[in-house]
Amino acid sequence: MASVSIKRFRIPSPQAITTAKQPRLWLILIVMAFVVLSITTSTQLPLYEGFDEAAHYRVVDDYARHAALPDLARAPSHEAHQPPLYYAIGALLIAPIDRSDFDTVFQINPNSAVNVRQNIAAPEPWRLSGTTLALRILRLFSCLLGALTLLLTYALARQLQLSAPYSLLATAFLAFNPKFIELSAAVSNDIAAICAATACLVVCARVMRQRPQARWTFVLGISVGLAALCKNSGLGLGLPALFALVISATQLHHRRVMHDVIAYGAITALGVLLVMGWLWAVQWVHYGSPLAWEQVNQLNRFTLRASPLDVGQFIAMLPGILPTLWRINPALPMQAVGDVLAISVLLVAATGWVIGIIRRSLPGAVVLLPVAILGSLIALAPWMRLYGGTEDTRLLPTTFPGMAVLFAIGVAMVATRTRAHSAGMWIAGLSAGLSLVWACIAPFALVAPTFPASTALPTAARVQQLSAAARDHLPKVAVAQFENGIELAQAVVQTDRLNPGEPVPLILTWRVTRPVMLDYLLTIEAFDTQGHSLGKLDARPLAARRWTVVWQVGDVYSEAVSLPTSAITSEVPVVATLFVGWHEADPPHTISGIVGSTALSAPLGRIKLRATQPLPPPQSPVDAVYGGAIALDGYDVQSGTMTLHWRALKAVTLDYQVFVHVVNADNTPAGQADGPLPIPATLWDIGEMIIDPHAIGELQTGASALVGVYDLKTNARLPALRADGSRWQDDSAILGR
Repeated sequence: MASVSIKRFRIPSPQAITTAKQPRLWLILIVMAFVVLSITTSTQLPLYEGFDEAAHYRVVDDYARHAALPDLARAPSHEAHQPPLYYAIGALLIAPIDRSDFDTVFQINPNSAVNVRQNIAAPEPWRLSGTTLALRILRLFSCLLGALTLLLTYALARQLQLSAPYSLLATAFLAFNPKFIELSAAVSNDIAAICAATACLVVCARVMRQRPQARWTFVLGISVGLAALCKNSGLGLGLPALFALVISATQLHHRRVMHDVIAYGAITALGVLLVMGWLWAVQWVHYGSPLAWEQVNQLNRFTLRASPLDVGQFIAMLPGILPTLWRINPALPMQAVGDVLAISVLLVAATGWVIGIIRRSLPGAVVLLPVAILGSLIALAPWMRLYGGTEDTRLLPTTFPGMAVLFAIGVAMVATRTRAHSAGMWIAGLSAGLSLVWACIAPFALVAPTFPASTALPTAARVQQLSAAARDHLPKVAVAQFENGIELAQAVVQTDRLNPGEPVPLILTWRVTRPVMLDYLLTIEAFDTQGHSLGKLDARPLAARRWTVVWQVGDVYSEAVSLPTSAITSEVPVVATLFVGWHEADPPHTISGIVGSTALSAPLGRIKLRATQPLPPPQSPVDAVYGGAIALDGYDVQSGTMTLHWRALKAVTLDYQVFVHVVNADNTPAGQADGPLPIPATLWDIGEMIIDPHAIGELQTGASALVGVYDLKTNARLPALRADGSRWQDDSAILGR
């Protein structure tokens, strides 16, 4: 494909010549105007209200706290699967700032729609401290990336042989695009991906204009890798990179084009692997896939389509993507003004392209741009087929610079074919001027009205999450992971010995690992060893202050819960096991089971309800103390059952086993009854009496029983001593000879 002379796009008019002599000044003015517009938009865009801005911020915060890739099994937000470059740089910027006030400035709005008034905490937007300062710095970082994208867009246009005035026009089209300005005014890796993609296109255009060189093809691979390190859709730049290599190889006019494409393509691939290979290797090791695709699907299941789009549905969706290039909120009447302006520029550009095609005067190099846009679309296609809300040009990183340059080329073709050259300049100048005017109006006409004032959430209704320091000290292994996406990270039974009727105090810590799609109720119930319920709680978590349907990935909540117990009457203590589970709040109240298990609930621990009636003294006293902690005060024998009377002398840390070995008068074995204590020793109160029945059968005359206590794990017996300090033989008290 032959290149085209720069002269084709130069306009020999005084205005054009003046502009051509001062491109740097005009470029600086355009970039400065853009920065002012971006900062203005940032002031009109409430904190955390950009596209998934709170989720992106939480990923940056996680990088700043841990200086490592997020654990996608316990991700800080649903955006944690994104490549790390934007977040890692942002983390360096905010790491010195104390960001512990996040819950103060961000409280999820339970009535929010997607990306509309997510936050109801009403933070002080100009407070230069804490999380607010961190977010402002990150927004400024995005603004600088947007400004860098403008400089790269100008360079791209020049590399494609567009003259200085129309390269400036392409830059202005992008700089004064309200959608691009909004992306540059919020915390998101979208702007980083656009910036990196534009840099890659500049390298592609440079490679196309010369014979293949190992140095530049390696740089080309690096640029593709950096774009992919900002967002996975950057891999779509592989298509324009391949296109550039093919065009470069044809410059030699020999028969080894395919050989050169393969050879230099390998060098390009090496550059990509150098930048991205480590990330793919880490994700392959940890998640079984270079792109961690299963974790990506789990974290984003809230946007999953009911069924993937077929080819026809996918193609039908494509025309609707174009207006998202400039639209912010199509629901507002003022958006129609921007639509008219954008469509007018589009028609002028299309006219120019038609003229260029008819007269065969279009530069062949500009084919790079539609190829690049196609590459981004191919890279996004699997995502678009599976997930809703993806019909947006912000997810196609080559679209913004590519379309800006394509528009400028179309306007240039109209201007250069206009008999009155000054009229052509008027077309270009009017396009840029109107775009600037609309860009100045958009923050106040489109951004601010999208987020009407709202009443701040009362302090009593706010929900505090677990602090970052406390999160880092949670157990590495969770109690249970439920299918609804909620993990029980920790459960603490504050008091496990109670009187009947007293509530069981619990502290439960929940972590959201996947989007919670529905409203769930929490169920906690206590069951005795026979399966009888001794108490049940069925309620919304967090005292109903934040329903689970608005819980977000990365949230960590800790709440105190009281489980009521039955006021039973019993001569012996009753042991119960606590279980926790979730079920849907709405009929049919489907239970959410545990991941990787058939169980429908998770055990929390055991409690003991104390006896309410005193025990009678033993018929036969015994003088034995085991391990200085457990006393055997005596026993009863009736109908082939020996009932041991135990008493706790101090707190016991292990649940011991008891053996009862029956021997005849001649010491021959006559029976054995081993088993656990009826009440686990760790639940005994000091001084508490416990009766322990053992079936030993009818004793013969002269028979006796040897009783000992041992650790089931080690089979080590506790020392058995008499009151005078002497030790029972074999640490076994002899009963009933």
